Amino acid sequence: MVDGNVRQLGGVTLKADWDELVLLQFSTYRGTMRDVVAMPVMNGQNHEATTFGLKVDIDNYLFMYEIADMKMGNLAMMKTDSWYVTFGYRIGNFMPNITFENFQRGTPLVDDQDITTLGLRWDVLRDVAVKFEVSRIKLNAGRGLFDPAPTPGPSSNSVNMFGIGIGIGIGIGIDTVF
Repeated sequence: MVDGNVRQLGGVTLKADWDELVLLQFSTYRGTMRDVVAMPVMNGQNHEATTFGLKVDIDNYLFMYEIADMKMGNLAMMKTDSWYVTFGYRIGNFMPNITFENFQRGTPLVDDQDITTLGLRWDVLRDVAVKFEVSRIKLNAGRGLFDPAPTPGPSSNSVNMFGIGIGIGIGIGIDTVF
């Protein structure tokens, strides 16, 4: 079976960086969806995305914000809007942080969820960080990003999620689009 993909992809990314203290990025791209087998309704539809992000990292304070808008042709059920905002404060090698997120997709069957995350980042070494997170995911409408049915039971519209991760930065970045 052939998986769907986006062809004839083109776009623009604009970045501004002020001494790594303030970063701004705007991206927009458009391509054509090719998927005859699994999702024929999307075949030939234009896939469009626009994102804007801001990161402010001054002294011990961290602020990040990103907003995204995605469309698949005129398919209202595939329109998505999402955003997040993060606040953090460094204390030595530790950074407690809080993130608020929202995701909305489609009409007439709307999926809408909010996520609140409390996190702690521990910079073990210069390029190695251990991250701990606890998130509360609240379904406002539909199933949010849960598939095929929401994880919470019939009497609940929220779920808690715990996470531990290790981030390793090796200083190499490659962006490729085919």
